[in-house]
This record gives sequence, C-alpha cells and structure tokens, in this order.
Amino acid sequence: MIDEVVNSILQAEDEAKRRTQEAEAKAAEILSEAEKKAEAIRREGADAAKKRFQQQMAQADSDAKELAASRFKQLKAQSDEEIEALEANVPKAVKYILESL
Repeated sequence: MIDEVVNSILQAEDEAKRRTQEAEAKAAEILSEAEKKAEAIRREGADAAKKRFQQQMAQADSDAKELAASRFKQLKAQSDEEIEALEANVPKAVKYILESL
C-alpha cells in the first residue's frame, strides 16, 4: 500500500513536471507570437508615419508654391505700377535736363 501511495505521488510529480514543461513551451510560443505581432504593429506604425509625413511635406510644398506664386504676382504688379510711374516721369526729366543745358 505504501508502494502504491509512493507510486501515485511519483506519477503526480511526473505529471506536474510534464504540465509545467507544456505550460512553459506554450508560454514561450505565446511570447514569440506576441513579439512578432508587436514588431508588425511597430512596422505598420512607422510606415503610416512615413506616409503621413510625405503627404504633409507634399502639401506644404504645394502650399509654399501657391503662396510664392501669389506673392510673386503681387510684387510684379506693384513693380509694374512703379515702372509705369517712373516711365511717365522720364519725358519730364529729359525736358528738365535739356532745358537746364
């Protein structure tokens, strides 16, 4: 009877060791899978961030070009007005110079 109890205890210990090993193996498998998923999520996040950055840079470039074109048009109009005003005064200046000779 003591042999049966001892054998039962030994079997229970063996079963506990087996289950512990299975649990450790399963935990390692779960951890490995979780690490793979985490890496995939990091990659997806980085790719999304890069794509968003590129879109924002393209938009900023487009906005800058539009603003520069608008400002150039405005400055050209202002410059043209000033040139016209100066050209209107050229005959007066020539006349003044010729009269003073």
